[in-house]
Amino acid sequence: MSSIDITTSLSSLHPDWKLAENNQMLSRHIELNTFAEALALVNKIGDLAEQQGHHPDINFGWGYVEIYLTTHDIGQVSDKDITLAQAIDTIHL
Repeated sequence: MSSIDITTSLSSLHPDWKLAENNQMLSRHIELNTFAEALALVNKIGDLAEQQGHHPDINFGWGYVEIYLTTHDIGQVSDKDITLAQAIDTIHL
């Protein structure tokens, strides 16, 4: 996916999604109110990832979730990452 395609695709996502690692990764930090909310969101993201067969790296703790998307096979952001990010945007608490 070219830089132009990435920029265009980012406009379809929640504004908190950022390009990271020299445009090779999408990341998003989500603030929540409790550990239970963070865990619930991680589980929902996990379900989506399993459905799509594309798995993010996720860090979470009390009141936050950090999501990192990249397509490791090609070492950059792909349509798979954008599609999963769009799905994640629909479940955010």
